[in-house]
Amino acid sequence: MSSSSNSKSTRRPPTPPEEVYCCGTGCANCVWLDYADRYFAYFLECGTDMRNAAKKAELVTVVTNIREQISKISDVNMRSYLMMELEMRCRNMQLNGMNSQSS
Repeated sequence: MSSSSNSKSTRRPPTPPEEVYCCGTGCANCVWLDYADRYFAYFLECGTDMRNAAKKAELVTVVTNIREQISKISDVNMRSYLMMELEMRCRNMQLNGMNSQSS
C-alpha cells in the first residue's frame, strides 16, 4: 500500500466532547460548535462526496447529536442562537463540499 492510501485509512473523525466539558450556558467558546467545525473540516478534508448516501447519513447523525446536546442548554435565547449558528455552519459546509466537488 502506498503511504497516501495509508494516511487516508488511518484518518479519524474528531472525537465529540464529553458532556462534562459543556457549561450549558451557550458560551462564546461552545464545545459543541467547536466540535461541529472540526468535524466539518474533517469531512471536507477527506474529500467526502456529498452525494454518498452513507457519508451523508453519518453527517446527519453527527449534526443530530450536536443538536441534542445544544437542546439541553436551559437559556432559551442562547439555545436558539447556538442552533442558528449550527444551521449556518451546516449550510456553509454543504456549500463548500459541493463547490469543491465541481472543481
